[in-house]
Amino acid sequence: MAVTIKSYTTAQLEEFIHSEAFKHLPDYPISKQRAISHINNPRADKDDVILYLAMLDNKIVGYRLLLVENIIHKGTTEKVAWYSCVWVDPNQRGLGIAKKMVDAALKDWELKIVFQGPVKASKQLYTKDGFFKQVDLAGIRMYARFDFKTIIKNKQPGWKIALPLVGAADKLLNVFGDVLLNLRTPRFKAESKVLYVNEIDEELNAFLLKHQQNSPFKRAKAELEWIMKYPWVLSAPTNDALGNNYYFSSLSTDFRLFMIKLMDNEKQVKGFMLLQIREKQLSVYQTYLEDEKIAEAAQLIYQFVKTYKLNTISVFQPQLVSYFNKHTTPFLYKKPLTRAYFYSHKLAHYFEEEQLIFQAGDGDMVFT
Repeated sequence: MAVTIKSYTTAQLEEFIHSEAFKHLPDYPISKQRAISHINNPRADKDDVILYLAMLDNKIVGYRLLLVENIIHKGTTEKVAWYSCVWVDPNQRGLGIAKKMVDAALKDWELKIVFQGPVKASKQLYTKDGFFKQVDLAGIRMYARFDFKTIIKNKQPGWKIALPLVGAADKLLNVFGDVLLNLRTPRFKAESKVLYVNEIDEELNAFLLKHQQNSPFKRAKAELEWIMKYPWVLSAPTNDALGNNYYFSSLSTDFRLFMIKLMDNEKQVKGFMLLQIREKQLSVYQTYLEDEKIAEAAQLIYQFVKTYKLNTISVFQPQLVSYFNKHTTPFLYKKPLTRAYFYSHKLAHYFEEEQLIFQAGDGDMVFT
């Protein structure tokens, strides 16, 4: 039998995840918390197609999930889809399943697709015909603590037997490294001008909109509060019943999001940061700063690293990247980092003529 593609709208997805058929699937195409987040996406309509299943002999052999986004520019709004997770059954590769799902999404979304760089194994699928154009976002990665175990685990999977020994060495090195980190981290003196929030008030929303003129997606109050309320990943000490049947993240031993308002002495908003901690890694996402707050934002990042004993820090916000490159940090090492984003040629005018710029955290990055 031939592979067929079945699609689900936002409304149909809600019915699907509460069905008996979903409950008894051998492989889940989406976790319930991720589905509920998509269903509550303030930019999604009930008839938007967001999930594709590749079926062979009534069995799921692949799936593709999309995140609904809006490009907002000069008073107009254009709905687009952001390619999110994709999976193909390893036993069914070579049948063109991934391409069938790509083609279905391009047709349904009238070629209006964006996404963050795919893994090397699937990059050719998106770039070989020149249909998608690439733009790179320059950033910096900083290493605050020793974590050779994670580096080897990701880059040298054949060395698995050595990981316990490497992990023990990391712990020993960090006994001394943490002392140096604490000594080198300056004391944060601006607590009275920092406010951690779960909601966006009118003043902060106005600040965000003012500072997003060159951002294509312009996430503000509704979108940021949705991100905080409906995460895709939950914190838990162990795996659960979903773990062996779902091939993407649904749990993490430590997953946290922080929205931070930075103010001046008169309590006027001068900066905003959205930070993510995931298992000893800090990612700096949507961040908007007046120049007077750049150094203070950097100092706050130092405090996060020191307090939570974080290993790595990834930053793409231009002001902060420039600051960290020009100044000595309390960290062990820093290196340039590049993240690739892709957009279909139908959206090229936004990024070439209008010169809109992707930001770290756009699309699904902040959720994972």
